Amino acid sequence: MASEEKPQREPATHLVIVPHTHWDREWYRPFETFRHRLVHLVDTLLDILESDPAFLFHFDGQTIVLDDYLAIRPQNEDRLRRQLQSGRIRIGPWRVLPDQFLVSGESLIRNLQQGHADCARWGVQPSAVGYAPDMFGHAAATPQVFAGFGIDCAVVWRGVGPDVRDTRFMWQGADGSRLFTIYLADSYSNGANLPTNGDALMARLDEIRAAQRDFCHIPPLLIMNGSDHLEPQPAIPALMDAVVARRPDWTWELASIESFVEMARGHAGDLPLHVGELRHPWRANILPGVTSVRSYQKQADFMASRLLEKYVEPLTAWAQQLGGDRGNADFTAYAWRLLTENHPHDSICGCSVDAVHDEMDTRYEKVMQLGLTLQNDAISQLAEALDAASLATGFEQALVTYTAARPALQLLDT
Repeated sequence: MASEEKPQREPATHLVIVPHTHWDREWYRPFETFRHRLVHLVDTLLDILESDPAFLFHFDGQTIVLDDYLAIRPQNEDRLRRQLQSGRIRIGPWRVLPDQFLVSGESLIRNLQQGHADCARWGVQPSAVGYAPDMFGHAAATPQVFAGFGIDCAVVWRGVGPDVRDTRFMWQGADGSRLFTIYLADSYSNGANLPTNGDALMARLDEIRAAQRDFCHIPPLLIMNGSDHLEPQPAIPALMDAVVARRPDWTWELASIESFVEMARGHAGDLPLHVGELRHPWRANILPGVTSVRSYQKQADFMASRLLEKYVEPLTAWAQQLGGDRGNADFTAYAWRLLTENHPHDSICGCSVDAVHDEMDTRYEKVMQLGLTLQNDAISQLAEALDAASLATGFEQALVTYTAARPALQLLDT
């Protein structure tokens, strides 16, 4: 007698909640206005982390927020360092989250170098995930750039087109480099402002699961508990325990984005392959028209990048090789850091409030002032290193040759 078939159950769901904020340094408010909110957020976060040893926080893949905070709260540096070194605040690999199409390729590399240097200064390893949740599309060379920093996985949202129908896919760059990539099918804000009522929270979680049903084909389900400029929700862990206790087919954990990537990577299955840039507007706006917005700032960025890349650094390196080291490498690094402050995706795109772009103009002017100073200093060092005696000898020989040839030249003139 055939055994009776058992009813099919919905696969178990493992909810992975990542507390985070997406921090636009300047956008619909100028920098100092947003910094006021940032300081309050970090103050609150430090209090939460010190009172709840299980809580953790993802700080948007960038490091500049720490410097912005400490400029106002230098007395909290040790508190912040403890949480960073414990791994409960995750930063990097970027210094800022840039636009990838409106800045030079070299500046993207410098941006990552700066992020890694900041992490080293804090005594922590940068995030191993190429976190790029809100950039307006991604260049074809991005996998190659990430690979150059030892990054073999990425997290993206905007720009993913209809060829990707999975939260996991392989992304191949222009040079053949491949990244295991997480696609945030319902954005980096799918778990923003989770309800603090048990029934409402359960209903919201069901909505999130439904929204990802066509894309998430593995048990771990990523819930990004945060959004633009949002503060952490310390009550969520206790509420999740209560909700999951009522759903025997659910499990959950609070985790870092790195932990989720490793969970997702550990599940078998053929992954779709996408080759080249990610710049499809089908699922999320990528602001393709911003190239022509405030075009004078795009031109200023090109001029500043060219000055540093093509003139300041080659001339300075040449002067150093000839023994003319005046310590200008630190000035050059500062100029690059100042320039990358204009590269966040809501800055260089040109569609923020006027006050933001006024400040950007000032930064460009500073970079040009310093860049031209460094260029001229390098040229003066090279001039000092010239063998003037050999130049004088050469001039004298040329004069003798000209004098000897002068009669013949006069004959030709007639």
